[in-house]
Amino acid sequence: ENPGSSLNFVGFSMATTTVTNDTYVATYNAFDQNVSIPNIDVNVANARNFNNELVPAQTAANVFTINTQQPIVTSVTVSDTLIDISNVGTIFSIQITYRDAMRTDIAPTITFSQNVSTTLSFRNGSWNAAGTIYTANYNVGGSNNVIPGISINVSGAQNTNNFVQLPFTQANAFSIDTRPNASSDFPTGSSTRVVGDFNRDNLSDVAAY
Repeated sequence: ENPGSSLNFVGFSMATTTVTNDTYVATYNAFDQNVSIPNIDVNVANARNFNNELVPAQTAANVFTINTQQPIVTSVTVSDTLIDISNVGTIFSIQITYRDAMRTDIAPTITFSQNVSTTLSFRNGSWNAAGTIYTANYNVGGSNNVIPGISINVSGAQNTNNFVQLPFTQANAFSIDTRPNASSDFPTGSSTRVVGDFNRDNLSDVAAY
């Protein structure tokens, strides 16, 4: 495995473990390249002893791992893509799935592309046992709110290596239309009969007699 630009050789020094200068110490600068490279082998060759004899090459397997990769969101799903009048008084949930195991003591920051505060109020949130799924629950309230095409923005969560997630946006995740059913607005017991399509936005093709 090649660590590539994650490591840059700085220099070396000789140290003594058992006999004089029997330990070679190589020093590298480490750089965050947003990569994950597991189980890196270390190959040693071309060393010579005091008699200028070539020391046999050696390979140490799986010596270390590099993981500077920022966590990412793999999906955002909602419990209902349309919040309507029937949802008022219930719970609306957002489920965020991550590629990596995350710190469960830090909740992601969830924002919306439009102001939904007249309909949604945060209730609680929790991680699953593996730390890969965060679920946020909201109380649904209000009425006569019409907000189409709401996007969900997710940021701020950290994985178990303390790397902050890359920001994620789920476009057009859900819509809100909590207007009461138009037919319920019609007076009870009226002698007027309505034929055709009737709602508060479209009164065309309606005949009354």
